[in-house]
Amino acid sequence: MGVPFDEGYLLQTQNTKQLAKTSSKDRSLILKNAFQIKTKNTSPKHWLLVDDVITTGATLEACGSLLLENPENRLSIATFGYRI
Repeated sequence: MGVPFDEGYLLQTQNTKQLAKTSSKDRSLILKNAFQIKTKNTSPKHWLLVDDVITTGATLEACGSLLLENPENRLSIATFGYRI
């Protein structure tokens, strides 16, 4: 597609327990500080986060909030499924 891809920009810095049977509130707390940005880039970008399945959205929220620390960044999300 000719779109730049940066697999290592967001890093999971904490091993978290399996979240499948965890409440939405607990997931957010567990993932709150589980990720970090590898290198701070101050130039604005449009990011696309891709997740296989959205369950509570806690992972996307944790990662997306880091990417949006620069208020000039834009964020789009793509997923393959959603758990009802």
